[in-house]
Parts: sequence; structure tokens; C-alpha cells
Amino acid sequence: DGARALVRSLVQDLVLPGGYTIEIIEVETDTVYYWMMGIAAILTYMVLASLFESFAAPLIIFGTLPAAAIGSCWALILTGTGLSSQAGPMALLGFIVLIGIAVNNGIILIDAIGTLREEGFRRERAVMAAGRSRVRPILMTSATTLLGVMPLALDFGGDYEVWPPFAITVLGGLAVSMVSTLIFVPVVYMGLDQVRLWLRGIGRVGVLLATAVT
Repeated sequence: DGARALVRSLVQDLVLPGGYTIEIIEVETDTVYYWMMGIAAILTYMVLASLFESFAAPLIIFGTLPAAAIGSCWALILTGTGLSSQAGPMALLGFIVLIGIAVNNGIILIDAIGTLREEGFRRERAVMAAGRSRVRPILMTSATTLLGVMPLALDFGGDYEVWPPFAITVLGGLAVSMVSTLIFVPVVYMGLDQVRLWLRGIGRVGVLLATAVT
């Protein structure tokens, strides 16, 4: 409110030539895209938790989303794509779509690890074997998606081209998440599984007592 009052006072003090006027237009930030991102994340978590029958597996997969967001920001910066009134909503729409695309590689890897462990593989061996066997599928599925979205990122100089910000956001996020999935998901899976074993060894009474002391 203070900034608005300052702008109004500055405009009122301006001396304009004859025939010129100034109109102050206040633009309110539209938060619908942030609500859409939150709803998409909640629905994706619910589906993954029901399919994997685990509350921890979706959290491991969602760990690739920050890397995807960083990749999208890098792509927007390197291409010089500004978040104007037209490009901003399309970039946010790209982040929403990225929530459903970037997790696919993690789903493939976690599913392979779970299948191998059900067959009797030890944790470390299952992670290594799943990583080796799923590298090619992850790279191929990501590459085909990148190639399919790439034409939308081309800017031919038209006045009504709205897709380049969306495509650049998806391309940058998916490229980075493709690489980070092969590193991040196995590490987090091993860490959470080890923590789960530690908590089971301590027992519920010990965990409650330690929590109360803390």
C-alpha cells in the first residue's frame, strides 16, 4: 500500500504536455498456478503411495523435483527467456507438467529395485543391478520426450508464440532430472532404508523416549 501511494503521488506531481495522460494499472498476482502445482503434487503422491504401498517411496521419487526445478531455471536463464506477463504463466504451466514427467525415471528405478528385493536380492545388490539395467530405458524415454518437446522451444519471431517458455522449462527440468535420478534416487533409497532398520532396532519405546527427551 505504501508503494502504491508513493507511485500515485509521483504521478500526480508530473507535469505532462498537452494531450498526454497517465493511467495507473494495478496488476494482481494470479496464484492459480501455484494451487495447480500443489494439487498436482498431492495427487501424484497419492497415486505413487497406493501403487508402491509405501509412504516413503514417493518421497524418494519427489526428491528429483528440486533438481528438475533448478534445471528449468538454468534453461530459462541460458536462453534469456524473461518471465513477462505472457511468458510467466506458460513457464509456470511447464513446472506443473514437469511434476508428472520428471518422476517417471524415479518410478522406473524404484520399481526395479523393489522387484529385485522381492526376488531375494540384498539391498546393495538390488540397487546396483537395478541401476545398471535401467540406465538405457531411463535415457531412451527421457530422450524421446526431449525430442518431442524440442520443436515447441523454437522461436520464429511471431507475436503470438506462447509455447517456447513452456517447452524450455520442461526441457531444462527433464534433462537435469534425467541425470540426477541415476545418482539421487539410489543414495536416498539406501539412506532411508538404513534409517528404517535403525528405528526398527531401537523399537517404538526407544523412539518415543528419544523424541520426548529431544
